[in-house]
Amino acid sequence: MQACAETLEFEKAQEYKLKLQRLEDYQSRSLVVNPKLLEIDVFALISDEKSAYVNYLRIKDGAVIHSQNIQIQKSWKKPMKQSSRW
Repeated sequence: MQACAETLEFEKAQEYKLKLQRLEDYQSRSLVVNPKLLEIDVFALISDEKSAYVNYLRIKDGAVIHSQNIQIQKSWKKPMKQSSRW
């Protein structure tokens, strides 16, 4: 990037700068939990009156390599009244 700027190749220097920023952004989002954790799947579940929430993490070599969050809407239906006529 610096060499391109010195030779007045500013467009090329800007491309390198953007690539470097993207790599830094990616690296900052890669969370390392613990290098001693080899392969672990982690599930968390929390629930309230209307919804349940599930969080899933896949950890490999101490880093989170996949995560997924799911919201499940609860729909409780009242039971139908039974007819007393038989």
